[in-house]
Amino acid sequence: MRRCRRCSEESKLPHGETNRPHAGGGADDRRSRVPYPLRRRGLRLCGRVNHARGRHVPVRHRLGCRVRSPRRRAAESFTVDGVPIEAFIHDPETLAWFVNEDVARGRPSILNMIVEGKIVGPGQERANALRGEVAARLSRGPLPFSAATLNGLRYEITDAVDDLRGDRTAQELLAIGAMLHPKLVELALRGRRRWNGTGKWAPRLLTNIDADLASRFDDAFRVLFAKGDAGPVIALAEAELAPHGGTLFDGDRREAPASWRVA
Repeated sequence: MRRCRRCSEESKLPHGETNRPHAGGGADDRRSRVPYPLRRRGLRLCGRVNHARGRHVPVRHRLGCRVRSPRRRAAESFTVDGVPIEAFIHDPETLAWFVNEDVARGRPSILNMIVEGKIVGPGQERANALRGEVAARLSRGPLPFSAATLNGLRYEITDAVDDLRGDRTAQELLAIGAMLHPKLVELALRGRRRWNGTGKWAPRLLTNIDADLASRFDDAFRVLFAKGDAGPVIALAEAELAPHGGTLFDGDRREAPASWRVA
C-alpha cells in the first residue's frame, strides 16, 4: 500500500509509482519527476498520465512528449519499473497535423492529452500557450458532419439494423452488435455536436451529455448480447437516425475517386 501524493488516497499502486509524474512542485523538481529511462531517451513530459481524475487506473500511461531534433512524429512503447508507457513524440508541425486530424474525425485524443496533461521541463511559456489554443478549439466542439460522412454512417447503421432483423445465430448477433455500437455512439454524439469517443470513453461521453440516453444504450445492448433480442437496439437506432433523415439504402450513391485504379 502506498499513498498517492496527488489525491492522498491509500491504494495499491504498481512498483515504481513514486517515479510517476505528479502535479505540484517547482522547477527544481521537474527533472526528478520524469523517470530516468524517459530522461535517457531525451523525452520531456507534456502529456497525460491515466492515473488522473481521482482514481488509480492500473493500465498503461500515455505521455505526450517532444524532442528537439526529429522533424517527424514518432511513437514508442516501453516499460518503466513495471509500468507500461506510451510516448508520442512530435515537433510543432507534426503535432499540428495530428490536432487537425483529430478535429476532422471528431475524436479529440491528442487535444485532450494536451489540455489535461501536466507540463514538465523547459519551455513552459510556449507549452502553456499551445495548451490555451488547443483548449479553445476543444471547447468549440467538433465540426458538423459533412453530407458524405453522415450518409455513410446512416448507410452502415441501416445495413447493420437490417442484418439484425434477419434470422441470426447468437454468435452473429454478438458480432453485428459489436460492430454497430461504436457507429451508433458516433451518430448520437456527433449528431448532437459533441466529441466522439470509442471503447471505455463511449459510455462516459454519453453519460456526460444525457444520462437517460446512456441508459438506453446500455439497456438495449445488454438485452441484445444477453438475450439475443434485437428489438431494443433496432428501436434505438431508428430513434437516433430519425433527426438525420432516417434509414438510408434506396438511392444511396458514392463514387470512387478517379485515382482509385490500378493501371
